[in-house]
Formats: sequence, C-alpha cells, structure tokens
Amino acid sequence: MRIAEKKKSDGKMYRVVELIPPAVSMSEFATISGASAAISAAGGY
Repeated sequence: MRIAEKKKSDGKMYRVVELIPPAVSMSEFATISGASAAISAAGGY
C-alpha cells in the first residue's frame, strides 16, 4: 500500500492510495479503484 500522486488528463494532480500489486495495469486499476468487491473478484486481496 502506498500513496501516489497522479496527473489527470486535465493537468490536475491528485493523490491515490494504491492497494494493488504493480502487475495490475492502470486501466484495470481505474476500473476497480475503491471497489473491494471488484478487487476480490479480480483475485486481489
């Protein structure tokens, strides 16, 4: 788990807490972000 700063396409910075292994792609992360049920279904924690 770590806090990372991301830049959105509009140029604004925002912070996210990453709970996922690095092997998960950003597109998958965006899909399951904040949804523990989806993370479980995806084989995560």
